[in-house]
Amino acid sequence: MADASDSVSGSEDEFNSPESPGPSTLKQSSKSTRKDSGAANPVTEKTMRAEVKVATMLVQHNIPLAVADELTPLFQDIFSDSEIAKNYSSRRTKTACIINGAVAPFFQQSLVEHVKNNPFSIAINGSSDNAVEKMNPLTVRIFYVSVYILSFIPFMLLI
Repeated sequence: MADASDSVSGSEDEFNSPESPGPSTLKQSSKSTRKDSGAANPVTEKTMRAEVKVATMLVQHNIPLAVADELTPLFQDIFSDSEIAKNYSSRRTKTACIINGAVAPFFQQSLVEHVKNNPFSIAINGSSDNAVEKMNPLTVRIFYVSVYILSFIPFMLLI
């Protein structure tokens, strides 16, 4: 994976904050698995990196994974002179495996570690369904004490 300057989205401070795990930490944890998979070719390494970055971008922007089916031929058509684009092959099934098998466990573990040491709140919606199985959604809101987000409302919108 990449360091903070090569991240798909987000500011450098967001990825370098101690509360927020970043791609640089993922890079350290994924080196052993890449060596085991036999990906010694630099083009193969860059292709794997591109596939992970695209999968992460789809999740970050809440884009359906079905779009991944269209990206492989699109990248190969647009970037026909690129070896990375020629080797890029990540449709919805592989994209889902990348997300569920590599990216999600890392961020789930870092979220658990953050919640152990920082304030959070839990909301439970105890709605009664008519179905046999009851659904009780659980929402956990986490707080990043060191991160301050300031939003400005344009004055023209207030008039």
